[in-house]
Amino acid sequence: MSKVKQVKDLKNGKGLQYLLDAAKRIFHNPLSIADMNHRGIAFTDDSVDDPVWNEMTSTATLSMKSRDFFAKQYFSGYIANADKYTILKSDKLKYARMSGYIFNRENVKVGIVLMYECYTPFDEDIRAAFELFTAKITCELLSSRYFIKAGKALYEEMIEGLPVRVVENRIYGTTRKNHNPKQA
Repeated sequence: MSKVKQVKDLKNGKGLQYLLDAAKRIFHNPLSIADMNHRGIAFTDDSVDDPVWNEMTSTATLSMKSRDFFAKQYFSGYIANADKYTILKSDKLKYARMSGYIFNRENVKVGIVLMYECYTPFDEDIRAAFELFTAKITCELLSSRYFIKAGKALYEEMIEGLPVRVVENRIYGTTRKNHNPKQA
């Protein structure tokens, strides 16, 4: 049975960990979910010879050093500009990664699903199934209060970084004058 068919057959409503564990059995690769602030949400139970995986699974976050590494490898840009998923490769890392976004009900990017290419190569079937899997995760989290708040907080944080002026947040329907003490 194709991996796409197997992912389609996964049932929503059983929780994030269920979906990750089921995806691990389909893809035969470790997976993790993190929010946009690099906080770990869920992981498969794997032992991976990778410092970033080990940091995320042991501390449930990424250090500034790891974030800086991703930025220097242009991973942050590749992820930010990806419409569906992107494959991240570096000669400084043992494993390639495939990343896809999770969206909240306002269609704001609020999280990332990562799969490590440890045991099974990223062929076309896996790529198509991974894209479908990120959509399944999005469906699972649509009513999650954490991710609804996360999307709004992300936009509020971006607004705070703008010069002092009136800002209309079309996504959340708010208008306010932001005050940035650094620019006062």
